[in-house]
Amino acid sequence: MKKHLLCMTFAFLGFSATVSAGTYSDDLSRCIYKNMTSSDKSLVIQWTYVELSKTKAARQVAVIPDAKVKSVESEAKKTLTRIIGTKCSKEVAKVALHEPKTGIKATVGGLVSLMIEDELKKRSSTLLSSNVFGGNTELLQQGSNLIQNFLRK
Repeated sequence: MKKHLLCMTFAFLGFSATVSAGTYSDDLSRCIYKNMTSSDKSLVIQWTYVELSKTKAARQVAVIPDAKVKSVESEAKKTLTRIIGTKCSKEVAKVALHEPKTGIKATVGGLVSLMIEDELKKRSSTLLSSNVFGGNTELLQQGSNLIQNFLRK
């Protein structure tokens, strides 16, 4: 019985550590995002585009010249280093201390997610307009309320 309880305790602690992993990188992502200027955001969007252009699927659509790739990568690195060094030093120290193996990748992923979410909010209105729902905004509102109520439970 004691062995079973001990195993359950360690399993719970491992699960808790897994669930909380990423908290510091999320904080760093938000700090960076909050402290970015509009030109910083444009540069990071360019960097994201450049990084995605390296995939096989993206290369089938367009190829970005190596010189441009290097230029954008260099500028993005300088920009993020500046922001982290001047505005987010506490957050980066916590990532280094608590998430040394995965923190930086998780931070970049979180930052890009925040930027994509922000950009898509601006543009998705035409993709998922009320016309998709037959122009019936009342029906759309009812569906939204239904989902919100379901998620509360």
